[in-house]
Amino acid sequence: MLTRRELSQRAEHLHTVIEHAITGTQDERLADVDALLDWTIRAAESLVDALLDQAIRAAESVRAPGEQLDPIQLHEYFPPPAPLPTAPDVQQAKRDWRDAFARGRRYRETAFNQVGPLLTPAQVLDRLGISSVTLSKWRRSAKILGLRFDDHQYLYPAWQFVASPELGERGILRHLDRILAALGSCSDWTKARFLLAPQPRFGSSSPLDLLVHGPDQAMLDRILDLARHVGETGQ
Repeated sequence: MLTRRELSQRAEHLHTVIEHAITGTQDERLADVDALLDWTIRAAESLVDALLDQAIRAAESVRAPGEQLDPIQLHEYFPPPAPLPTAPDVQQAKRDWRDAFARGRRYRETAFNQVGPLLTPAQVLDRLGISSVTLSKWRRSAKILGLRFDDHQYLYPAWQFVASPELGERGILRHLDRILAALGSCSDWTKARFLLAPQPRFGSSSPLDLLVHGPDQAMLDRILDLARHVGETGQ
């Protein structure tokens, strides 16, 4: 038999699925999501109405002879379900969903433009010839940089991967792990911005530009010092 906790977890999962459907569905398919929501809401309201009627009948069956529940008691113990949304409510909800979807798309497009091409985990596994467990371990230990745009999977900037051993071991840009470690507890997005941002002290080159061209030890030390400063301030 299902427990209340299990049902609550399933309800939370349903909420997550619906949110993903709203944000990830093309505009022309939003009507399908709306129809699914409409059916789910009506089915849930029908069930609530049936349970409410059952509860009232049970209360009436055990009351003392002549005892009645007054309207205040009925509302307190058996509150009526929320009214169905009106047509203007539905239209406003649809507009809000479209606006949220558009904001999410603009956010992702802006992020993509900032960091450049991104690889999926499957593409990284195929490129590096490693397991998903190893990829996750490397990401958590700051040997590789993964970015999340929402609650979905991590995506990996393509610029951290190299095509020859001269540029880095294990297919990853040499010294990247040292830079990521120096950045400390900064967010993944802060680390990406640090690597990509031109620095006046480096002649307007970015740390990534210098890593790609193979910095000498003195330049690498300067990059690491700057990364440690960013890591200390969290900026």
